[in-house]
Amino acid sequence: MRKYAALFSCVFLLILLTHAGDVHAASSSFEATKNTMAIVVFFIGCMICCFIIKVVISLLNKTKKCTAKIIKKGVEHIVDRQEKLLNEPDTQYYAQSEQEITDGTYDKGLWSMALVNANGKEELRKIEYMKLRAKQLQKFEGEQLEIEELQRAEKQHAEQMQQREKQCDIYNCRFCSSELQVTSSQYNQYGEASIVCLKCGKASIYP
Repeated sequence: MRKYAALFSCVFLLILLTHAGDVHAASSSFEATKNTMAIVVFFIGCMICCFIIKVVISLLNKTKKCTAKIIKKGVEHIVDRQEKLLNEPDTQYYAQSEQEITDGTYDKGLWSMALVNANGKEELRKIEYMKLRAKQLQKFEGEQLEIEELQRAEKQHAEQMQQREKQCDIYNCRFCSSELQVTSSQYNQYGEASIVCLKCGKASIYP
């Protein structure tokens, strides 16, 4: 705003200087006053326009910020709901926990915790136990799946290593020309293998 005010001040002074001769040369004081008032009105109008433009820009910026905040909150709310839905135990866990109560095979620690969560209300104890037990069962199954996935990956890696062990390169001894078999595990980090020929008893580096 200060930049615009300074700019129009300079324009105002320039116009005054430009029309100064006309003002002094006017045949009557009425004409001089009329010209001066026109310049003043023009200057005031420019200042008002600058102020209105500044207010409009400020309102637009505030609107953009408010819109961005609303969108951000909406996205966060959707993400939170999705996470809650994903973390919500499956119905089978609730059924299993209810069956445990019916059969009397429930977890005693969780049964006591359920009473605490129910604020000592015995009629709500079963519901609280089912919530706790369902989350526990879901967590346990998730851990089991992770263990199984890890074991599967280790088994696959071991099978790949065994296949690599079965694959071997064939070389001829540099001394007696007998056939030598070199497995991948015999190579060092530089891709070289030191092999002793069983026929002549001499060692050499391959390849």
